[in-house]
Amino acid sequence: MYCFDEIEGCINWSELLLRGKNQSEQNKLEERKEKVLPQDLATIIHTSGTTGTPKGVMLSHQNLVSNVHGIVHLIPFPAGKGKALSFLTVCHIFE
Repeated sequence: MYCFDEIEGCINWSELLLRGKNQSEQNKLEERKEKVLPQDLATIIHTSGTTGTPKGVMLSHQNLVSNVHGIVHLIPFPAGKGKALSFLTVCHIFE
């Protein structure tokens, strides 16, 4: 479990970023990445139930990537040089 705040027993966001700079387990990470398939579950979004019963919506990696592909022509970033400011809340799926 990861969190933004410093909570005992939970890995803080800043610690997670430091771990990401550690290259000692890069091979293990690459092996895991290669096993991910487009149809594999990426996340479960929980709806509020404003139009019915609250539920969890399962989204695959392909679902998320297709959203990015759908708007990439609207946000023309030069490869590796783009920066963005999002107005969406962190709880929004496309954030």
